[in-house]
Amino acid sequence: MHPFEARWFYGVYAAAVIGSAAFVARVPDLLSLNIAAQALNALLLPLVAGWRMALASGNALPAAERVRGANRVALIIGVSIACGIGIVGALGVLL
Repeated sequence: MHPFEARWFYGVYAAAVIGSAAFVARVPDLLSLNIAAQALNALLLPLVAGWRMALASGNALPAAERVRGANRVALIIGVSIACGIGIVGALGVLL
């Protein structure tokens, strides 16, 4: 698809890139900005992982592809551990 066929998409994308670049250019300490961004990622991980688990075990997939039984339990346990470690780490950095 040619960029002029999707003007809204490319306009919003360009504005986001330019706005982000302007924000980063004004921040004096890029290390702190990077750590804050990673802490935010860790705090948002449960939301993203929860949606992905819901999609993996819900009606979004064909019945043969859905996560069921012991695999679902292992998925929930693994994601819960990863989210817990991420949240503890993020709060340790932020507090």
